[in-house]
Amino acid sequence: MKIRNSLGILILTINWFFAKAQNFGNDSLRATEIFKKIETKKGNDGSRKIVALQLPKSEVLKISKRILYYVYGKRKISKQMPFHMIKINQQWIIWGTKNSKNCFGGVFEMIINDQNACVEFLTHGK
Repeated sequence: MKIRNSLGILILTINWFFAKAQNFGNDSLRATEIFKKIETKKGNDGSRKIVALQLPKSEVLKISKRILYYVYGKRKISKQMPFHMIKINQQWIIWGTKNSKNCFGGVFEMIINDQNACVEFLTHGK
């Protein structure tokens, strides 16, 4: 009886493994197809077409807060509100406010690319 149960579990495990392996093969084939589509949609100069996001100010604020809270901590960044934000040449320049003369240290400075939402620069003053 124990051997039959063990054999049944072994067969189920093997079937599960092959089903997963088959799905992995399908996923990798699909990924290859998508990559080929991207490669065929290059411009005349060899560059890929890029979708420009053009983020609104509210989205940039959400992105910057999430990153700043993760890197420096919510307590430290909350003291630097309100944030200063200005858009120059598809880049959002964001920096904190030093609220108190008795406050030690500087404020964060950050640049977020408007086209792809990447953080291009991040620092905190001393």
